[in-house]
Amino acid sequence: MKTSNTTRKKPRKLKTLVRLADEVHSKYVRLKETENGCGVCVSCGEVKPYDKLDCGHFVGRSFMSTRYWDKNTHIQCISCNRFHEGAKDEYALWLIKKYGVGIIEELNKKKREIKQWEPHELEELIKDRRAKIKELN
Repeated sequence: MKTSNTTRKKPRKLKTLVRLADEVHSKYVRLKETENGCGVCVSCGEVKPYDKLDCGHFVGRSFMSTRYWDKNTHIQCISCNRFHEGAKDEYALWLIKKYGVGIIEELNKKKREIKQWEPHELEELIKDRRAKIKELN
């Protein structure tokens, strides 16, 4: 017995969804925290153009509970983010100025939460960030 040839969309693999969520979240953070195409690195304070900025994570991306959390992701220049291991000391000082003295404890507590993203959650996050990107453009 043959199955019908429907045009059902294949579900995306989790790995593909995580990669796509990373891309759109990074773009969203960089657009949100830049003005007139430039932004200030949270670690070194240098003003850089959009294409010289990364979405830096204070708590590393391996912790899924904080990977896309706004309080954990801010713009950093490529140098601080990639070559100076996120310049964590300076990043911590910036976070404390922005959110208050409890932020580092809050981030460390949240990173210990177990989070396994479901495909539908990632699809929703991607949709949300794309809508926010559209608003910012």
